[in-house]
Amino acid sequence: MSKAPIIRFRGTLAMTRQLSFQDEYEFITRFEEMRKLYQQSLLTQPESEHRGFWHRKYHRTFDKLESYMDFLLRNYDDVVDRIQYLGVIKDLVQGLMNQLDPTRFQYERRICIMLHDSIHKTKAENVSNAQAEVWADVIQVLIRGECNRENWLKLSRQQRINGLSWIIGDDE
Repeated sequence: MSKAPIIRFRGTLAMTRQLSFQDEYEFITRFEEMRKLYQQSLLTQPESEHRGFWHRKYHRTFDKLESYMDFLLRNYDDVVDRIQYLGVIKDLVQGLMNQLDPTRFQYERRICIMLHDSIHKTKAENVSNAQAEVWADVIQVLIRGECNRENWLKLSRQQRINGLSWIIGDDE
């Protein structure tokens, strides 16, 4: 059984199943454009920022989380800003949590749930600077992709020590 070639270069018409090109020159031109765009996307982040598939897929969310956490820590004394930043961080974490496949990203989801619920249960007006630093640590572990059982348990203990309860039904 012989299969038809996906792209034919010899004839006047080169075809794929989804795209058709008028000639070989147009195909090569579009291929070069796509290659340049791909290389530019790799160069937009510094070399230290390449963290694999996990970071590339959710990099926009991670960038927002980092910037809002930075805003929170810098403007900690302003209660109104603290309330707004924690609300945005909570929403971003919930969005990330909803996108993650629970079978593939088990501990990533658990860390997101832990972070979301601890922010949800804590009144932003009463958050101490040390508690905000703990949340920053949790976000950094999530961004670095170091989500495993050991880190999840360590972060959970760290939150509990600093007075952050994330277990629903657990009264403070």
